[in-house]
Amino acid sequence: MEQWVPNYLWIEKDLRKKIEKGEYKPGNKIPIEHRLCEKYKVSRATLRKALSLLESEGYIYKITGKGTFVISPDKRQEATVIKGREKEIKKLNKGVAVLVPCITFSIFSGIVRGAEDCLREEKYHLLLGNYDDDVEKEKEYMESFAERGVNGFIVSANYFSNQNPYYDVLMKKGIPFVFVDTPLENVKADLVATDNIKGAYLGTKYLISLGCKKIAFLSALMTLYSSEGRFNGYRKALEESGLDLDKNIIRNGYATEEFGYNAIKEIMRKEKIDGIFSANEPITIGIVKGLKEMNIRKEEIKIVSFDQPILPNGIIYDIKLIKQPRYEIGKIAAKILLERIKERKRMIETIYKKILLEPIIE
Repeated sequence: MEQWVPNYLWIEKDLRKKIEKGEYKPGNKIPIEHRLCEKYKVSRATLRKALSLLESEGYIYKITGKGTFVISPDKRQEATVIKGREKEIKKLNKGVAVLVPCITFSIFSGIVRGAEDCLREEKYHLLLGNYDDDVEKEKEYMESFAERGVNGFIVSANYFSNQNPYYDVLMKKGIPFVFVDTPLENVKADLVATDNIKGAYLGTKYLISLGCKKIAFLSALMTLYSSEGRFNGYRKALEESGLDLDKNIIRNGYATEEFGYNAIKEIMRKEKIDGIFSANEPITIGIVKGLKEMNIRKEEIKIVSFDQPILPNGIIYDIKLIKQPRYEIGKIAAKILLERIKERKRMIETIYKKILLEPIIE
């Protein structure tokens, strides 16, 4: 039975034969990527893997803006040596990649700064990828940074990261990574995050202490680790205080202003509430916009919010904040990752950590 061969290896073999037989002569430009993709019926990503192999073997070279050309046999060995030197240089470069779903969220800007300060102390440089909650973009960043020879990753996963196959690739390649804020179920790795249960518990208890008895809960999708934890803290506080868990005033969706705006208006049309627990800062911004549009005075409904939302100009609302120790999360995650990098070099078995930091109530 003939063994299956990946498309990019088959393409590399076919192009190499054509070069060796003289169909593509030294100095000549090979067909553009678009034409080759059509010919072999593959994606550009697959084709580029094949071309990358040919380049590393010294058969072709690229000139930006001009195309890809065939190397003459007498210069092939020289090109291979140069490529080998480039790989050695990559190994000498000490780099760590940080991937976050949205750098404008206060939690992630703080994490990046904490990680950067820690890494600089150890002479590592930081590469940042802001993947905009796009699983394909997340994968592309991982692939690109891994090809550059980064030593490890600090990653905050999102709703769809479990669809990213490159986590398996990182594990197979032995490239360590540490999760911050949000991990992935069934992926073994370290985690550094805020104690979400405690933060939501304390925030909800604060609202109850103000006399609130009907407290709405709005969060990102419950498939997220942080959303689940915050909901459990909210529920625990209600149960301890003898208050009912009312499903009619609980909403989950994407962590966006639009969701917060629409969700609170829907709740207010049907229910009478006196408190709101918002689990995400963009949702909080949407909530206050909705309340302002409905002419709800800040004295009527008390709000507690995770993180540090920046309210739009002209909107003033007293919001109790549950701040995450974002700088410390980034710094601790970087320290753990550096430990994992050392363990990898020494072939030491990893015992993964789960570190939950105290939330800050302000």
